[in-house]
Amino acid sequence: MSALSVAEVRQRVATALTGVSGWSESKAVYDLFGDDYGDTDNRQDKSFAVGAIRTEPIGDRQRVNLGTTVRTTIAVRWARRIPSKAQIDGYDGALDSEQALIIAAMTVGQSQGLHVWISEASRNVSTGWMIGEIVFSTMHLFALA
Repeated sequence: MSALSVAEVRQRVATALTGVSGWSESKAVYDLFGDDYGDTDNRQDKSFAVGAIRTEPIGDRQRVNLGTTVRTTIAVRWARRIPSKAQIDGYDGALDSEQALIIAAMTVGQSQGLHVWISEASRNVSTGWMIGEIVFSTMHLFALA
């Protein structure tokens, strides 16, 4: 199993999500995605941002020459428009989109030394938007040298 940096794990998840039809990665970083600061690119329909929330070692085997196994928490924020004239259909469509994003992320690294599983999904609807967040736990080898 080859070592992966945290940036590589984040990038693999982002790449998998761009494979979902119509979805694109936002230019906004994860921490700012969905905030309404007047940046129109910050919240576009079918856009997402991927963040690496934390990385922690698993166990106590940490060898500089071999690396250590870690758990990295990856979070995805995503946005879908909820049309005012078809709110229920828009809501259900957004939930279907969330599931498509989960499925795409779960296929990342099924080989290649990266294991991904879903931890939780949450969502909030306000003023014509559903903003969701999906949290994944990943396990991978982390280089120490």
